Amino acid sequence: MANSPIHDAVMPPSLCLADNSPESRSSEDMGLSSPASCLSNYFIGSPRGFTSPLRSRREAFLLINYLQDLSPRIDICDPSKRFGREVPKRARQLPLLAYSILAFSSRHLAMITGIDDESSEEYHSYALRILIPILDDPMSSLDENLLAAAVLLRLYEEMCDVDTGTHLVGCARLWNNIPDFIAQGGLSEAASWIMLRQNLHISLIKGEPMQVDLNKYRRSRSFVDTTDEDFANRIILLCCQVLATCFSPGAQPDYETWAHLGKEVASWHDSIPAHYSPYHHSDDKSTSTGVKSAFPIVWMMNPAQVMGYQHYCLARILLHISEPRLWVSSLRTIEHRVAADKAAMKDLHIAIGLGIHNPSVVGAGFTVHHLLFTFLFDIMPKSIPLLLPNQHQGGMLRDAIHRDNMGQRREQCRDPDTNIDLDVSVVYSTDVLAARTGTVDSAQPTWLSGRSGNSFSRVSPSLLDPFNTLCESPERLRQLLRYRRARDLPLVKAAGEPLFRIDQQTHCVVLQGLGNEDGQAPLLTHKSLFHSLSLLLALAANDYQQNYETMHHRSQVLQSLNRDLCHFGSDSTILHTITAILMLISYEYRVRDTNTGPACAATHIHGLQTIISQRNILTSQYSVSHVTQVQRALFWQDIICSLATGAPRVLQFDNRGMFTRLREDETYRSYFTLPQGFIPHTYGWPAAVPAVFEDLNALCCAVDTMRRGTRAPIIFVNNDDKDISVTPMPLMEDLDDEGYPLCNSQANLQIRLVDLLSGTRRDGSQSEETLIYRACLFAAYLCTYRLSEGVWGGYFAPEKCVTEILDCMTDFTRQMSPWKLAPDISFWLLYMAGGLTKSQLHKDQAAALVERYQCFYSTGYGQDWELVEMRLKKFIWCEHVMKQKMYRFWQECQIGCC
Repeated sequence: MANSPIHDAVMPPSLCLADNSPESRSSEDMGLSSPASCLSNYFIGSPRGFTSPLRSRREAFLLINYLQDLSPRIDICDPSKRFGREVPKRARQLPLLAYSILAFSSRHLAMITGIDDESSEEYHSYALRILIPILDDPMSSLDENLLAAAVLLRLYEEMCDVDTGTHLVGCARLWNNIPDFIAQGGLSEAASWIMLRQNLHISLIKGEPMQVDLNKYRRSRSFVDTTDEDFANRIILLCCQVLATCFSPGAQPDYETWAHLGKEVASWHDSIPAHYSPYHHSDDKSTSTGVKSAFPIVWMMNPAQVMGYQHYCLARILLHISEPRLWVSSLRTIEHRVAADKAAMKDLHIAIGLGIHNPSVVGAGFTVHHLLFTFLFDIMPKSIPLLLPNQHQGGMLRDAIHRDNMGQRREQCRDPDTNIDLDVSVVYSTDVLAARTGTVDSAQPTWLSGRSGNSFSRVSPSLLDPFNTLCESPERLRQLLRYRRARDLPLVKAAGEPLFRIDQQTHCVVLQGLGNEDGQAPLLTHKSLFHSLSLLLALAANDYQQNYETMHHRSQVLQSLNRDLCHFGSDSTILHTITAILMLISYEYRVRDTNTGPACAATHIHGLQTIISQRNILTSQYSVSHVTQVQRALFWQDIICSLATGAPRVLQFDNRGMFTRLREDETYRSYFTLPQGFIPHTYGWPAAVPAVFEDLNALCCAVDTMRRGTRAPIIFVNNDDKDISVTPMPLMEDLDDEGYPLCNSQANLQIRLVDLLSGTRRDGSQSEETLIYRACLFAAYLCTYRLSEGVWGGYFAPEKCVTEILDCMTDFTRQMSPWKLAPDISFWLLYMAGGLTKSQLHKDQAAALVERYQCFYSTGYGQDWELVEMRLKKFIWCEHVMKQKMYRFWQECQIGCC
């Protein structure tokens, strides 16, 4: 790191305490368009009563809250404070701005008081009913007032329990379509810089690419003027450029590009005036009151300087961890990585210190929140999550984390699908882990236990290495085994499908297809399995993004597997090697932001299929049932890999003729009909799709018939035997002891569905018809999964389907008046996602979409459950699986509307 163009992160204190408040720009420089000139556009199609929203005492109080508490945060990098001075003036004449302010302010008050206030959603709905007709009208003018309203609505959206990102995308599209927004100055320029910060935060914490054209910002007055706010805007733009260049999906900057960015960041630091430096910077961890602090004390003169220096530190952190030399295979790479980690950690401490020791700058608290969220598993030491809450008990971080906490309260309650109730704030505390997790029978070896009568092995996280026999310290693995993400499902459940799960009573990890004849297996003493299990759990803990931890375990897995395969068949660990490869396949198709995942997964699937085909080697040490279980697991890895990546399947699975035989049976022939709700939409769909939906509809009818007991179990002819034999169609939950319990009929449908989905992924079209089509395929796959999943039923595949459905519907709602085109099928798709998900986060997101767009449905569309059920039955419907779940989701939607 000696050649790094970035300055050292030491910021010398300055004794210059002169007041350098920025001078306000003159009104002539603001470049404001006349509000009156735009009024006609803002009343086109407006409902009656929108002309004067600021009338009541309550609305006046909300406006005061906006002026006194919220606008200073918004205008932190605007020397003219336009959102605090100009926007409220225009709101007296422009209802769109008024309702946007009221929605934002009322949502903020509800968030900080903890008292639900439905008026925020009502104000938001009014704003949308004004905004949508303007955007739909090609004759209306798109001006700075629209952009300001969109920015305010995005601020409202950031405070909601479920952040759909609708207004963020809308802001970006509006801004990108008007080429001179930033050059106009005035309110449009101020809104543009706020929108850039909003995009930066989302891109940082979600790993998504920037949605705005960064080159346009170079035309801003901030690159001419020299106020403190202008300097802050410059470094924020540089930070966005570093993030976009080095961390966008598929980005691989060369050393010259990286060094150029580093020089620009360093030049910013050289160009700032003397008064911009901290007037006090000390590494002494004692404050003036004698309270110990874990972070440097850095005091700045005004909020803009705090924001500027925080983003300077953030830019340096991103540059440190993205240096191209860190990814080059050489003997000095480890040394470079250690140096980069230390340098990044130093900048991270300074950025957090700026947020903690300048508590009046609320925006700095948000930045700290985003830094902690982003770098929690990458470069932060274990002490930071435990020390930070004790350092700052004030309200600075409260606003930043309150939105997450409100959405997490329901998730932290134990439910039937939750095995471990563990809060993320104590993930590094092993003592607390031992105290809060369920107990394990002490008479049983807790690091490993076998299940008599079958071939399962278990791993308990309570004591992984009592005799110090593992290849690495097991403490991190123990934390991962017990880790439950605060807004997600238990980690092992989300990561394990279809290879392992957590036992409900013992909290042990039960792995499919492992074990010797006595039921015991030296599971974690096998290096490949230790690292493959750690790899998969670490990936899930990092939200399926690569980091140093996953790279370390993946490297160790590949090295260990290389040694194992060189001596394959000569020892008794063949099955462990195979299971490690199966876990490695799971990693390859789950990891995000990589183009090589599907290809690597396909390579491993091909190789493992070659190994399994050598039955003489496997059956010499294991029973045929072991080989069958491994083959079954590999088939499901292939299917789920195709579902997750959109790549075509690798293996062939002969499962033909099952539904053909049922169609020929007069008893069940009537089941094979296409639900009438799909008929208007099937035009243009591939010819194979109606047959898939007919077969799925028949399977749903069969399950309901068997559950009601009104008819004998479905039977079919087994073609594997020349004699005609009658075999009952089993349900998945009756097959728990046979490995992954998926009935062949459901397997047949899922194979056909992923084959259809792989075709849509290659097409890449985003038309309204394509979005509905893709969402229907994912909904059908989700339905097959929920028909009868048993204890082996996983979480990755169904929640992947739910995510894709919600993504399709979110994109669908951004089209021009889409809900008028397909109200029934969109209603069914949202109920499928919200009713069949086991994630409260997804349920809330689906409910928010239903509630947000209920105004597009006819009156009373979702008010009466019997009417809702009648509409849902027009599509795929299985009463045994869906009725209670859909009813509960309907109740949640009604509560949200009250």
